[in-house]
Amino acid sequence: MMFVARWWGQLLTSNIDDTEKMLTFGFVFLGMPGFITTVLGWFGRSSSQPWKQNWFTRIGGLILLVVGFLIVRGVLLG
Repeated sequence: MMFVARWWGQLLTSNIDDTEKMLTFGFVFLGMPGFITTVLGWFGRSSSQPWKQNWFTRIGGLILLVVGFLIVRGVLLG
């Protein structure tokens, strides 16, 4: 989701030059990746069993957190 949102934001900013239009279009269109992934999630598999946590899921979550922080700071894909 982070990579899709970053790509979508770059696509919008590269195609819209006027800052006033970017504010109006960005307010609406920057929410589209989240909306689309939410709708796709409605059709995903659901389970009554909770997600099991182990060392792999905890380390994976930590890596995802660090990657997200580095993207926001501009170190990755900057």
